[in-house]
This record gives sequence, C-alpha cells and structure tokens, in this order.
Amino acid sequence: MATIITSSIAILINFLLISGFSKKSFCAIISTIGGTVIAGLCAFYFGNLMALTGFTDDYVQTLVTHTDLIIDYRGLLFSGIILGTMGAVMDIGMSITSFIFEIKKQYPNTSSVSLFKSGLNVGKDVMSTMANTLILAYAGASLPLFLLLIDMNTSFMNAVNMEFIAEEILRSLSGSIGLVLTIPITSLIASIKA
Repeated sequence: MATIITSSIAILINFLLISGFSKKSFCAIISTIGGTVIAGLCAFYFGNLMALTGFTDDYVQTLVTHTDLIIDYRGLLFSGIILGTMGAVMDIGMSITSFIFEIKKQYPNTSSVSLFKSGLNVGKDVMSTMANTLILAYAGASLPLFLLLIDMNTSFMNAVNMEFIAEEILRSLSGSIGLVLTIPITSLIASIKA
C-alpha cells in the first residue's frame, strides 16, 4: 500500500511538472494511477497464488545477511514490480491523453465516442511496443540466467517453476496487464474531459 501511495504521489508530481495543472494532466494522472494500481494488484494477487518469497535476488540475499532490519521481502518484490511498471504506464497514459486532446483541439466537433475509439486504436499500437519494452528490459537483465539454464539443460517446466523465473514472469505479466488496461481507462477519461 505504501508503494501505491508513493507511486501515486510521484505520478502526480511528474505530470504536474511535465504539463502543469490542466485537464490533460488530470486525465493522464488518473489513468496512470489506475493502470499502476491494477498492475500492483495483479502482482500481489498472482504473487500470492505463486507463493513467491521475494528471496531470490542477490541484493535481497545480501540484505538478509547484512542487516538487522525487519523487512517484508515479498512486499519489496511487489513494490519493485509496481515501480518497474510505473514508467511504461505513465508513457502510455500521457501518449493517449495528448493524442486525444490534440485531436479535440484540431477538430472541436469530434464526438467523445469517436475520440474514445481513436484512443483505443492508438493505444493498441503503442501498447505492443511498450509491452515489448517492458518484457525485453526484464529479459535483458536476466540474460546470464537464461544462458545458465540452457547450459544446465533445464526443461521448460522446471525453469518456469523456479522462483526467480516465476518472478520475472510475474513482472512481465503484471506490467503488461497494467499497460493493456491503462489504454481503455485513459481513452475513456480523456475522451470525456477533452
């Protein structure tokens, strides 16, 4: 919950600095917070179903052995997923909002329904590249791990059942779900407010 509040504040500050206090920034803020919260809820829900511990990262293992702090490592995992998703969701939220507001500015008689459909169409195109960016960023960070699994002749089923692989799958899927659902949220809010 603390990460959702913190990320919401960061989203608010970011968009206010980018485009000031306006209807456009309001739409981007609300839709981005919505997409980020959805990604966080997916991470929490599916992470609990997968019984992830959050202890697989080298830094976490170092933290465990070198600190007396009481830390919720599963919460730390979910927080990392939320923060990792936030940038991509912000990008798609502002892209669709800017597009819809620009269309409305150029063609003031455009209906809300038409703006909504246009937002969805643009969102589909943007989403594919953003999801790829998100997944490739996670895959790129795990490249040595993938090489190790190949070298060890690890089967696909054994690999996906390893916690550190399951965490990467959770990151990718939660982030992608947050991105996908940000599109209709943004399109709806921006088409009404534009």
